[in-house]
Amino acid sequence: MRIKEEIVSLKAMTEKVAEIPSKIRFKIKTEYFLYLLVLLIPFQQRLYKFFRPFSLSLIDPKWNVPQYFEIHLDGFISDFVLLGLILCSFRWRSFWEKENKYLTLFLVFALASIVNSDFALYPIPYWRWLHLALPALLFFLVSRTPLEEGSFKKIAKLTLAVALVESVIAIVQYFVQHSLGLKGLGEQTLIAKNYLAAHFPMADGSIWIFDRFFHGVRENAFVLRASGTLTHPNILGGFIVFTLLMTYYLYGQSLKRGLLSVAIFVQTFCLFITYSRAAIFTAALTTLVWIVMTSFREKKLSSLIWVSAGSALLCLTLLYPQIFHRGGIVSYNVVAQSSDVLRMTVADVGLAMFKAHPFLGIGFNNYMLAFPHFAKDIPATYIHNVYLHLGVEVGLFGTLSFLAFALLVFIRGWKSRHRPEVLTGLCIFTALLLIGLADFYPLCQQEIRLIFFLAAGLILRSS
Repeated sequence: MRIKEEIVSLKAMTEKVAEIPSKIRFKIKTEYFLYLLVLLIPFQQRLYKFFRPFSLSLIDPKWNVPQYFEIHLDGFISDFVLLGLILCSFRWRSFWEKENKYLTLFLVFALASIVNSDFALYPIPYWRWLHLALPALLFFLVSRTPLEEGSFKKIAKLTLAVALVESVIAIVQYFVQHSLGLKGLGEQTLIAKNYLAAHFPMADGSIWIFDRFFHGVRENAFVLRASGTLTHPNILGGFIVFTLLMTYYLYGQSLKRGLLSVAIFVQTFCLFITYSRAAIFTAALTTLVWIVMTSFREKKLSSLIWVSAGSALLCLTLLYPQIFHRGGIVSYNVVAQSSDVLRMTVADVGLAMFKAHPFLGIGFNNYMLAFPHFAKDIPATYIHNVYLHLGVEVGLFGTLSFLAFALLVFIRGWKSRHRPEVLTGLCIFTALLLIGLADFYPLCQQEIRLIFFLAAGLILRSS
């Protein structure tokens, strides 16, 4: 008997030893994929040319697809990284645990909205749904996958590195007032023969206060807003809000803060040259919250208040004439007013769509397909409110599921707000929810979707 017992115990020990290398490999693969994903977030070149002939063949002439609807099947490099993450750490049981069930319901209702729509036979909405589901899977994986201690700090450092690269690109782009030829990294064309990217009028064309002293009058009577390698200045603004908060975390954990202070100024300047109102106001609010919460925890005023406030005031001084003419930040002029009037008009169109299809919506990604049926003589424009946008596309059931998920993640994070990692993730998560009140991209743009679900996953993982 003793011999048998010893044999059984030896077998059990052998199995445990054999499991250790596989667990180590599992952790390394998961974290490496996660780190790579963070590095790729702002460099999401859209891949669609290969699918173009097939995309065109999917359209039924009876549908009367508007010219401004994006008809191409596409992909991103991050898709492959996410697939690698899924292969490393996929677990079925995580889809119906606690907060996860509401995100699962949101995805189910989004899919059901397509099936229930007038375009149920059109493959493009299903393809777009997959691009929503993949970043959502990031939340499922990060929130339930054991990560090595110190992973959050490594993610923050990689975020800072990427932020500085992106900020330099955006700042150079802003000062030359032209794209830099970085299409391989996702940069958009800013000026073409019949196209001009996001801009605002500026009579003398000056781009900062020193132009009035050294440069004189520029050729153009407008200022191009910086977008870096992202598709729009507003989206760059949302990205910089994320990177600034991650930099604050590093600032709080570091004793040598000189270079980090410079990094905060560079990112703040990049944020200001996007002239994104929602991003600038949200950055100010979440910065204040982060500083107040950290000061309470440490029982002393965080020195970050002087760095962040000084950076913001210096940027405001350097760019004050441009910010004034942009409108909506320190002034409210014709530029801001015309923009807001269009947004309110489009919001009314969205409400009409919601009233017509209240429960399951018009179908995920079908907003632009349905737009001409509800709007007359109005430029095709997205609803600048992510919650109304969701209500229009996925209906009441899908929107409530998403809000329940967001609320539960917030409550979970709030309970552990004393932890710097959780506080940082919570500020990022809340910032994107706040931006969603004035824009649609937090859940409709690949780069920001990745950040949103990554932040949500890190909150649960760190709490």
